[in-house]
Amino acid sequence: MLGLQALLGSAVPGAGQDAPIPARPEAAEPLTLSSVYETARLRSPRLAAADAMVLAAEARIPQAGAFPDPVFQVGVGNLELPGLSATMPASMAPMFSLAQGIPFPGKRGLREEIAGSSALAAAAASSEVWWQVRTEVSRAFYDLYAAERQLQVQSEAVRLLSEAQLIAEALYASGSGRQTDVLRASVAVARLDGEVHRLQAARLGAAARLNGLLDLPADWELPPVRLEGLPAMEIPLDTLRVWAYESRPFIQRARIEVDRADAGVALAGRDIWPDVSLAIQYAQRPTDEGRRHMGGAVLGFSIPVYAGSKQNRAKDEAAAERLAAVAELSEVKAQVDAQLGRVLAEIRRAHELLALYEVEILPQARATVESALSSYRSGAVDFLTLLDAEVALTRFEAEVTVLFAEYGFGIAELEATVGRPHPPSVYLPWGNDGERQYRAGWPVGW
Repeated sequence: MLGLQALLGSAVPGAGQDAPIPARPEAAEPLTLSSVYETARLRSPRLAAADAMVLAAEARIPQAGAFPDPVFQVGVGNLELPGLSATMPASMAPMFSLAQGIPFPGKRGLREEIAGSSALAAAAASSEVWWQVRTEVSRAFYDLYAAERQLQVQSEAVRLLSEAQLIAEALYASGSGRQTDVLRASVAVARLDGEVHRLQAARLGAAARLNGLLDLPADWELPPVRLEGLPAMEIPLDTLRVWAYESRPFIQRARIEVDRADAGVALAGRDIWPDVSLAIQYAQRPTDEGRRHMGGAVLGFSIPVYAGSKQNRAKDEAAAERLAAVAELSEVKAQVDAQLGRVLAEIRRAHELLALYEVEILPQARATVESALSSYRSGAVDFLTLLDAEVALTRFEAEVTVLFAEYGFGIAELEATVGRPHPPSVYLPWGNDGERQYRAGWPVGW
């Protein structure tokens, strides 16, 4: 694990376990999304709670298939009244009995099957919780990235405008410039300084949200963010839909609920058949010749005399629950399909805008600033032209940062929608801080 493992060291506990927070080191590796995912997997309290529910559901499986506990009874019988004397020839004292209930064949197996389906549903729910936590973590991570990168953009803009301010002051001092240019530069630098303070607060907020998801103190100091390879979206919608139907825990749980409902229908059909009760008895009877030992056995059956209001209604209940489970499965598939369409549309939008900004807008904006700065030095353009060019470049670079964050979060949300990580085959050709760590070229078929 990169970054966070260096921060947390050996104090990273299992999910949901309390552990002392180690001292902050002086330096750590950059914070990457993969390291954040691994830490969330280890520390997320919500995921720990979901895993505990799986253990609880698995513990119910043997309970559901077990026989009822036997019943042991001790008593006396045929006592003489009113003195409760056991001297009568038919008196039995003491008297013991041991009874065992035996469900009709197939009932225990079906109950165990239903409990097993419940455990599988809990496991699917736990997997879905992980994808939810993963998505929230990625959102906080990309918010943190956007805040940090925009801080760099604004700091660079302050540096450029400060240089322009010095040029304006020099020109004004030489008599070839105007005082209004100096004032405009001062106002622009002050405004950007205010934006830097706003972004610093935004970074603190994003870091606090990420720390909360990782079960860390809100003021825990995170290392700088570094983007890893952002995969280009080249997988057709039909393939993604098949993946989602196969892998998404949300859909898997709905399918398991249908299977559990089928077992419930089968159990309701068997419930009308009688259960058996087998008992053995032992008693002693006092006689003139001493105590006589007696034994006996009893075989009993449950009688469904209230089948019309009990067992038959249980069949109706099970059938209705199955209809509801089937309908819910259809609704879940429709929700996932709609989510796929929405996420893909957002990824495509960010993808196309990134291409437009990186290929056309940003190169032209940078060239415009260089040209305006050179022309202002020579007096060919006024300061307002230079200021507009630099403000536009700053805005465009900030917008590109937001687009990178939106694209990265879109990929993370897409992975959660289909229930599997996205296989990176082609990467975006641009990286964090100008790194060219991705293979060039855009995917075909958009």
